[in-house]
Amino acid sequence: MGYLKHLELEGPKPLRIEKTYRLTKPVGSRQFREAFEAFAVSVIPAPFRAEPRVNASMREGVDRSFAVTDADGKFACESLDQLQEHLGSRRVENFGLKLTSHSLRQTLIVRSGGHRVTVASSAWTREAALRVFEPIVATLGLVSPGGDAPRPGRVNVARFDAFIVHASEDKAAVARPIRDRLKARGYDAWLDVLKLKVGDSLRDEIDKGLGRSRHGIVILSPAFFKKSWPRHELDALFSLEMVVQKRMILPVLHRMTHAQLSRRSPLLAARLAASMSDGLDRVVGELVASMGAPLRRRAAPSRVAALHRAFAGAKRRRV
Repeated sequence: MGYLKHLELEGPKPLRIEKTYRLTKPVGSRQFREAFEAFAVSVIPAPFRAEPRVNASMREGVDRSFAVTDADGKFACESLDQLQEHLGSRRVENFGLKLTSHSLRQTLIVRSGGHRVTVASSAWTREAALRVFEPIVATLGLVSPGGDAPRPGRVNVARFDAFIVHASEDKAAVARPIRDRLKARGYDAWLDVLKLKVGDSLRDEIDKGLGRSRHGIVILSPAFFKKSWPRHELDALFSLEMVVQKRMILPVLHRMTHAQLSRRSPLLAARLAASMSDGLDRVVGELVASMGAPLRRRAAPSRVAALHRAFAGAKRRRV
């Protein structure tokens, strides 16, 4: 129960990154709307950005406030429609906006005093905080103070079926065998970059893993709970599940009973977990049943169909 109290009462302190830019031209209501859309999309884990339900849920869950200063004085509101009604076709150089996703604990603040613009992003990991800069800079037409447009960052399009969170002591006996069995069934599991050691923080690695994967396989063992894991990292995993409205965390028990897990983490014990005491084949079977078809197999039918059509066309031409 002590763990549950810690998890509920103590959250991560947001990491704040602030950058200064130069405004190249005044912005209007369209740019404010696009900035809101860019923020709402950027905080959604990549594998779920194409799902309408997730996008709608995220947009509804973003608090927003806008302030502009023009010939009519200062105007503030919390609605894009009100802002558009006030501005009409006019554009402004002095403005401010604040967007907050409470479910993912991420905030964006933009302040423009004319040509100088300050953009501040706060999130639970550095990668999440940085992710919003590029779309906002492009949307508002900002450039670096020296005048050069910021170079676009590399877009990571890699997607995985799962990433495996584990203690280093459990890698050889559990994590690697699970990864190998999943690979034999056509699943891509991200393992090697996630190595827990005493005192390690997986804030950035978990953010990257969830941003590129559909599921997180968490191997729960005595070694796992002996690590100096900040409790808010598991809290963040649950928060992401609430946002995407899908089961992402797949627990696997190793050298631990359900009763022992209940004492360690009531929240994790509340969901069904596979157990290595039932054998590796049984565990992998349960994981596969929870994950559904692998990503590669989902994309394969269209390519196979195209090959069949090309082959049939070539055969008809020969005849």
